[in-house]
Amino acid sequence: MSEVEVRYITLPPTADEIAILSLNRPEVANAWNRELLLSLTHAVQEISTRASCRLLVIRGKGSHFSAGADLSWMQASAKLSFEENVQEAKLLTTLFESVAHCPFPVVGVTQGAAYGGAVGLLACCDYVLAETQSKFCLSEVRLGILPAVIMPYLARKIPAGHLRRLCLSGQVFSAQQAKKIGLVQITSAKETLETTLHKEIEALLRCSPQAQRSAKALLSHFLIPVYPQSEHTAQVIATARSSSDAQQGFAAFFAKQQSPWCCEVPEDLLK
Repeated sequence: MSEVEVRYITLPPTADEIAILSLNRPEVANAWNRELLLSLTHAVQEISTRASCRLLVIRGKGSHFSAGADLSWMQASAKLSFEENVQEAKLLTTLFESVAHCPFPVVGVTQGAAYGGAVGLLACCDYVLAETQSKFCLSEVRLGILPAVIMPYLARKIPAGHLRRLCLSGQVFSAQQAKKIGLVQITSAKETLETTLHKEIEALLRCSPQAQRSAKALLSHFLIPVYPQSEHTAQVIATARSSSDAQQGFAAFFAKQQSPWCCEVPEDLLK
């Protein structure tokens, strides 16, 4: 089974098309491994070159959008050298940059869980449609690492105060909260999700593709230079992955134990 699924839908009466790109590891909640990451990147880059393509929809097969990085893959990265970790991080950067710079509209559709790097992937989309029961989490700090590579894309969507809270606390937040802070633009009940997506696609296809491409280029001119991707993010995550906290955090997770930094909060703490 392929790690990703790509479908092209022809739009009559023209030869135009839309692309549906689906993460396709539903048995593990579409968790990322190296193969999925490379397949996603290749698919986005190929789709972006198609002159006839008007729209890209990114979604996940099964009950969840994505649980983020496969933790076994992340744990293995702690054994890599610093430079090898930098190169692994750059694979993520290439994917996110490919989505962020896709020349035509990109709509993310999420259901179930969207954790860790999956939140970054959604932030790269032009806008996001979320099923109302979706859950989001920047869970990296719980494991002793941080959302470094995805930070520039998160900062383009989420106001600083909210982003600091979510990055520092690792708390799960709802689709309604995600909409309030700008990560999600539209929410829909599960039973109306496909209808809502259909209406959004119809609205996008009523617009000039040349004007849409120009609008995206202009938005990038203003927004991306403020929060650019850089070599620094890859170096930061490479350092974090090999840190003692990361090693202890992953070890505790796989042993189903609390990480050593977890503390009990006294009930009378604030009295």
